[in-house]
Amino acid sequence: MVFGCRRTFDHAAKTNQSQHLWAQTIVTVGLPQVIHGRWICLPLAFAFYLLRRLTRGPRCMRVRGVALTFETKFAQGVALIRGLTAVLPLVPILVVCDSWFGSNGLLPFLATFADCPTNSWNIAMRRVVFNQKGGVGKSTIACNLAAISAVRGRRTLLVDLDPQANASRYLLGKALDTQAKTLAHFFDDILGYRIFGARPVEYVVPTPFPNLSVLPSDPRLEELQVKLESRYKMYKLREALDTLKDFDEVFIDTPPALNFFTRSALICADTCLIPFDCDDFSRRALVTLMDSVREIQADHNRALRVEGIVVNQYQARANLPLRLVDELRAEGLPVLDAFLSASIKIRESHTQALPMIHLDPRHKLSREFEALYDLLTA
Repeated sequence: MVFGCRRTFDHAAKTNQSQHLWAQTIVTVGLPQVIHGRWICLPLAFAFYLLRRLTRGPRCMRVRGVALTFETKFAQGVALIRGLTAVLPLVPILVVCDSWFGSNGLLPFLATFADCPTNSWNIAMRRVVFNQKGGVGKSTIACNLAAISAVRGRRTLLVDLDPQANASRYLLGKALDTQAKTLAHFFDDILGYRIFGARPVEYVVPTPFPNLSVLPSDPRLEELQVKLESRYKMYKLREALDTLKDFDEVFIDTPPALNFFTRSALICADTCLIPFDCDDFSRRALVTLMDSVREIQADHNRALRVEGIVVNQYQARANLPLRLVDELRAEGLPVLDAFLSASIKIRESHTQALPMIHLDPRHKLSREFEALYDLLTA
């Protein structure tokens, strides 16, 4: 579905809108179709926007003999969207409009609509944890945030795209060794063009923790990467996640490289979370990393935004971390205020396959992970 607005004419709109009834804005809802190589919106419904300056009497407020009450185009647009979601609750709606229309009035109405308990705007938030540098805590951060989300009652999915499968091992423990279906099987099915292949939901594995599931990784992902990239399958992960309607939040762990799997994650994500280890090598890598994110934004996913830089392994009493954080902020980079301290407890957490919120909820690091989650979801 496409929602948008258009003006019925152009050059005369500015001077004649206050005098002529036919100088109106039409709010339109329709189906996008390709006709002669161009996208066309075939209208399903529309509503007239009558101007406040139209003061010549009730007859000027009639269209085809029907008297119309004045409404802003924003209110009419949301009313049309609300009607569509009531009739087609599972159909995603693409909102297309000019910047003035979207920025100045539509978004507050949509925000009010999103708060309504009967709406169908329950698409899962997708966060990718990404850094091309290894050893910065991507898997640890992704798993602990996912675990906190699940403890808060959110139906949560962790997608492990790293062939090392550390995140899968963290959440599943020894049960990972017995999994019959992993992401490697999923991508293998894509390459095999199986007509009756398994549905994406069949690759989802529940963890021992309530409300938390995982799409587990497999070392064979490394072997499939070249084939997947050569056949340009980068959008398949997004298509698969679009079918998983039973989750409120999705966290995506990525390998320490800008490869096929990382690009697939950035293409399907809403936001990008960047772990930063407090050393000079990590700081230098941020420049290349931000360029990579901007490239994905420009070419594949304009809605992607950097949610922030997470300072990991932070030591408040050391001079170097303080200096590096100050330099990042001076450069205008979005450093989040919630820092994660260095602690041996996280190694125990890995060994026991228990995220911090389950291993020791009162530990300082557990509270820091919760503070980070609260900051992201505020």
